[in-house]
Amino acid sequence: MIASLLAVAGPGQALSPQEMIKNAEKGCLESAAKEGWRADLAKVISARALDTDKVEVVLDLTKDGTNTARLTCPYSVSQGVGKFGDNFAKSMATTVSAGDEFKPTRLWWLLLPIGLAVISWTVLRGRDSAA
Repeated sequence: MIASLLAVAGPGQALSPQEMIKNAEKGCLESAAKEGWRADLAKVISARALDTDKVEVVLDLTKDGTNTARLTCPYSVSQGVGKFGDNFAKSMATTVSAGDEFKPTRLWWLLLPIGLAVISWTVLRGRDSAA
């Protein structure tokens, strides 16, 4: 009789917050991989248990290996992974593109239109002087 009570009580026991977070991270990465994100390059930014059933995992994900998206993955112990971008704590998901970063080495492109203008002006001025 005691064994049957333990067997019934076993599945209903609450998970510790650490176990919930571990399961949520695993479930979110599997779900992200199914949606085309590269789980091998994913980074867990934060993960926290919101209550006894809900966990919020914030992931840095990429599809092409260059551009990244910071997405919130809601996880419920009773329902599993929710839709990416949904969140329980109302935090915003932001997308960061590799091209959004300021790179001083790209400033040389400004010289191209300036150089073309100077060359064109010089050629046209020289042609007018010769005539």
